[in-house]
Formats: sequence, structure tokens, C-alpha cells
Amino acid sequence: MPGRNWFAPLVFVASLLSSPARVGPTIPPFAVDFPPIRSGPPLFAFNGKNLDGFYTFTRQSHFADPNHVFTVQNGMVRVSGQETGGFATRETFADYHLIVEWKWGEAT
Repeated sequence: MPGRNWFAPLVFVASLLSSPARVGPTIPPFAVDFPPIRSGPPLFAFNGKNLDGFYTFTRQSHFADPNHVFTVQNGMVRVSGQETGGFATRETFADYHLIVEWKWGEAT
């Protein structure tokens, strides 16, 4: 039968065209839907002059910093590493976007 050879490929092509294409796994909604962005001027920013608005804490000296582990030099916070510790803002923030630039030694 001469007309029967083209029928099977035609059905196969028609089924490919009618079925949705799957490229990869389904992406969950939380990865696609972004929350609304609230933006405005910064609520808090380092002033480049001193540690106003921050508190410091060291393992040995607690909330005092007699060894000046945390200082401001050339508009940057310098951490000497003489004691283990940290510094944080005096205010509490939530749902924030933190931008920090840092360097270790001479390398940025």
C-alpha cells in the first residue's frame, strides 16, 4: 500500500507539536516570584569619620576597647586583629540590604 508509509511519521510529528515542551525541571514559584521592592534613602550608613552608631565588642575587654582594636583610618574601619571581637549597629534593622566592601591586608 503506497499511502500507508507516511501516516506513522505524521502522527509522531503531530504528537510532538501538540505536547508542551519540557526544557528542564519545573521552577518553583518562590524562585520566580519576587517580593515587591521597597527602596529609598539609606536608613543608616557609616560616616567615614568615627564609629558613631556602632558598638564594639572584644572577647577580652567586652564592650570596652582599650587596645583600640576598632579604629577609623582614611575613611575605613580598621580592625587590628589584636583581640577577637566584632562591631555592630546600635539600632536594630530587619529586611535590609547590606552593602560592604572589605580587604584583607594589602589585597582587596
